[in-house]
Amino acid sequence: MKIPHIIDRTRLAMGWQNPWQTRSLRSISHIARHHSATATGTTAIFENHWRVMGWRNGGYHYTILRNGDIERNYPETVVTNGVAGHNYRIINICLVGNSSFTDEQEQAWEWLVNDLLHRLPNVTGIGRVLGHNEFSNQATLCPGTDMNLVREKLLKTPPYLKYTVEAGDTLWQLSMRFGIEVADLQEVNNLGASDLIRVGQQLIIPKF
Repeated sequence: MKIPHIIDRTRLAMGWQNPWQTRSLRSISHIARHHSATATGTTAIFENHWRVMGWRNGGYHYTILRNGDIERNYPETVVTNGVAGHNYRIINICLVGNSSFTDEQEQAWEWLVNDLLHRLPNVTGIGRVLGHNEFSNQATLCPGTDMNLVREKLLKTPPYLKYTVEAGDTLWQLSMRFGIEVADLQEVNNLGASDLIRVGQQLIIPKF
């Protein structure tokens, strides 16, 4: 699974300097999937609508664009406005589209959900990944897709570990330690044909 291109706009998102509410990572229990109900768009465009609604912060922590790029809008500790009445415990992720999403978006979605499942201690499994309309008291067609199929696909996504490179590590040594091919390490970490890694670098270790 390749790492998508992540666009960090956490210092551009509306209200980033004075978020309306924050929380600890342990307060987060669910991941919510949304769709934009538009054929195209970016978070910056959607923010025009949110400002009219009087919101201090936007609706999504992450927006997945049509080409598979991920816009990171807020740290996970900031509460956003995706699911009324539930936002304090949710990470909100939006895929740009209206019930039709690209392969690149779905691959980015799977990578992002797997990453969050490894980083958030109380999002304890795929069953905690819900569509907007699966939360209580939500009269909406969002996320515009069958979440049962989405979760089935997530269950088939190869899990992975994260490893922080230490002094003396080489890709060959890591391939021997974890029982995978050097080429797989290079591909999943977007290293191309390079064997160069640096101390402190985080690598994804696929577990096939």
